[in-house]
Amino acid sequence: MDEKITSKVDDTSSFIENVKKPWVKMRDVYYERLKLYDMQWGGLDISDCVVATAPLGGPVAIALGDEKRKFDSVAQQAALKNKVRIHNSAGKFVSEIRWPYKGLIGMGWTSTEHLVVVIAEGKENVFLYDMYGECVSSFGIRDCPLVADVSIWSTGLVVRAAGTEPEYFALQNFSRPRFARLQPPPVPFKPSAMVPIPPDQSPSRSLQVLLASPGGSIYVISQGEPQEIVGTTRDERRFSEPILRMALSPSGVFLATVNAIGTLRVVMADFSTTILEFITRHTKPPLDLAWCGDESVLLYWEKILVMVGPLGEYVAFKYGDTSPRSLRLQTEIDGCRVVTDKKCEIIRRIPKATIDCFLHKGRHPAHLALSASIAYHNADIKADKFIRELKAPPKNEEGKAKSGKRNAMSESAVNTYGAARLKDAVLTCLEAALHTWSPSAQKVLLQAASYAKLFYDDTTGSLPAGGDMGSVPLRDDYVERCKWVRTLHAVRSKTVGYPLTFSQFEHLGLEVLVDRLVQRREHLLALKICDLTNLPQSKQNVLIHWACAKIANGIGETNTRALGEEIIRKLKICPGISFGKIASTAFKSGLKELATMVLEKEPRSADQVKLLLSMEQEERALLKAIESRDSDLINFVLLHLLQTRLPGGDAGKNPAGEEEKELQAGFFDILRRYPIVRSHLVAYYEGFTIDGINSSGRMALRALKRVFYELKMEQEAAKVKVVESYIRPEWKGRIDMLEIAEGLFKADPYAAIATKAQVRLLQIQRKCEMDYKKGFIDRSLNTTLEKLIRLGHTDRANRIRREFAVPDKRWWHIQVRGLSQEQDWGGLYSLATSRRSPPIGFVPFIESCVEMEAVTEAAKYISKLSTSNEKMEWFCSLSLYGEAAEVAHTDRNVEALRYISQRAKSKPSVKARIDEMLRELAR
Repeated sequence: MDEKITSKVDDTSSFIENVKKPWVKMRDVYYERLKLYDMQWGGLDISDCVVATAPLGGPVAIALGDEKRKFDSVAQQAALKNKVRIHNSAGKFVSEIRWPYKGLIGMGWTSTEHLVVVIAEGKENVFLYDMYGECVSSFGIRDCPLVADVSIWSTGLVVRAAGTEPEYFALQNFSRPRFARLQPPPVPFKPSAMVPIPPDQSPSRSLQVLLASPGGSIYVISQGEPQEIVGTTRDERRFSEPILRMALSPSGVFLATVNAIGTLRVVMADFSTTILEFITRHTKPPLDLAWCGDESVLLYWEKILVMVGPLGEYVAFKYGDTSPRSLRLQTEIDGCRVVTDKKCEIIRRIPKATIDCFLHKGRHPAHLALSASIAYHNADIKADKFIRELKAPPKNEEGKAKSGKRNAMSESAVNTYGAARLKDAVLTCLEAALHTWSPSAQKVLLQAASYAKLFYDDTTGSLPAGGDMGSVPLRDDYVERCKWVRTLHAVRSKTVGYPLTFSQFEHLGLEVLVDRLVQRREHLLALKICDLTNLPQSKQNVLIHWACAKIANGIGETNTRALGEEIIRKLKICPGISFGKIASTAFKSGLKELATMVLEKEPRSADQVKLLLSMEQEERALLKAIESRDSDLINFVLLHLLQTRLPGGDAGKNPAGEEEKELQAGFFDILRRYPIVRSHLVAYYEGFTIDGINSSGRMALRALKRVFYELKMEQEAAKVKVVESYIRPEWKGRIDMLEIAEGLFKADPYAAIATKAQVRLLQIQRKCEMDYKKGFIDRSLNTTLEKLIRLGHTDRANRIRREFAVPDKRWWHIQVRGLSQEQDWGGLYSLATSRRSPPIGFVPFIESCVEMEAVTEAAKYISKLSTSNEKMEWFCSLSLYGEAAEVAHTDRNVEALRYISQRAKSKPSVKARIDEMLRELAR
């Protein structure tokens, strides 16, 4: 990473040989051992330390084990005693955790780069820390008083409890710390190796844990019944010797094991087939066992690292310059990271794009493009030759271009073929540049891609006619991949210490990479990457995190206004960004003035209001809600005020102290000054069901009464009194409430008169109940009069009618309804004939009789109707066809008679009489 970046290459062959120097070959596969960094931790000896390395280029955590050991120096003792240190992959110090606990069992990293630390015992013995030593969460393991062993993976962990009959507990999600008990093997033993298979990689799609037993078999335990594996099923190879080391491949497909006699065996993770058996000829078990991607296995003994391929080929790497036992292996998805006390390296398989560029020697378009570019920059005429060869049509067995009628290619086909090879060359060079670690080699490869792109027709955003290489223009591919190269080059620098390969970058994605840079507090770099790759949402997240970190670091500063102005000025580059989280951080840090200042810039009213409420600035929150004209937001603030200033919502209770009185006075003052809030409050309370049973309704009524009285809103208070009177079960209380309401209706004479009349009606009803022992209270005036008529007290009803000035027509309707309901047909007829023409006419008499199914009585009043048509209609509706026919005959209405005759088909005798009338009129 420190090499001088240059693109001047004198010769293609020498350049390729220089690139291939760190490559090693195992059969037909090439690997490279690449030095990433010299460690910056000042000669720290990690030989006897517990070391946890995060995958995907993550940080390294170091802690001392509990065994006593001699320190190499006073500085070494000061660096590690009672601490967990966190460094990046370049060995640069990041943070340290003061560690007062004893009994460290193990450490590991989650998929979100949180450090997991497990100790032997305690109420809480699992701790999660971020990269800067802040405790994210901690919890204990129920029913596990003492932990003997732990195995951690990206989302969970498995622990073995200490004891003669050990138990096993599994946690599958750190965000929901719930431990499940696993079924142990039938015969207790201390496993020599324990490997979990996460649910997403397990054949059964549930968590499985592999335990190596002293007898050589492997037990597969889960929440179901344990299973003993003594060998592979298809080729029937038994595990004869005890297994000392096990490692699962990154994909979860393969399992590598090393037994007591030094044999490396690779099997399918479902134990169906043996892939490889390799005799290491080492009597001691390896200190570490890890996978290099999914293709090979690494075994580490003191100062030697052996890589074994899938067909038994191997390569040995010597580490003579490192301290014994100071090498740690971390499996990656595309290789293996090697961390020692001196340096950080990666061993990985050479990607196909790199092979195509550097090994095919003219057979691959990318190699021709690379050769052409180098020749062009050296002013060599061979550049034109390479380009023409790159675009040339395929050759036959004699090496000549195909010709003849049968094999001849059309000009368009030749152009299409050449365009496809050009695009293949450009994309392959770009991918090789992404995979390449050397900046100088990257620059040469990018120049090759740029040079080849000049000969590609991309003016229309696609291939020339006849080709189909995708809809994305090549120039866009080129620009995007150049941005990725810049991004990878920036994060790999020694100052950042994030050795991310392109395969790992693809696995993470740009958004996750930005998030991880933010976790490392590399805000400026993360912001530049967001601008370069057009990630607006991630850019907002970066700026918000930066501002929160700035505030946290600025606690204790006196000039908070300058800090706020700096934050606002920086965040102006991102319009529409939310200031809510920043203001919340400032408030929690005790910087209230800064929080208020920043919150003024928050564009979202809802976030602004919620945070102001959390800052106990209720009136300001209410003003913001009113300004937003959002009814839901106003109601939200109003409910908050009710809960904080009228506790329990029971405004009828007296406040307990002066403080509560002051809070309630402030609340009512707000209602006086803001009518819109008052309207929302009234609407809120009116939404309750108000009756004598519903407690919430009674509470709402008390609250409304208190509000109206406090605000001197007499009209509204009177209405509440009227409602309250009708949920009073006793008669006297109702009268009193209504009399109070009458006094409050000063500004509304009509309401006052109506209330007074209601009081008088209640008094009359009470007297009637006492006189007649019948229920009258809660009836309307009309039904009260009707009931008196039905009871035969028409005179008393008439007096009450005159007192309340009931109109004459309504009084007649009440009498008709009362007499008909009582079936007093004589009284009803007397009423009808008491005047020459009743003021309501005879139709109400008819309708009342029909309602009581008194057809004969109804006929008396039908005959008194003024028009013949009305008479006929009513007679027909009651099936009195004979009477209707008599009316029609009297009027000599032939059409009416014919209509009645049709209706009277069900009555033959009546129909015959009607037909006789028709014949008579026809003469």
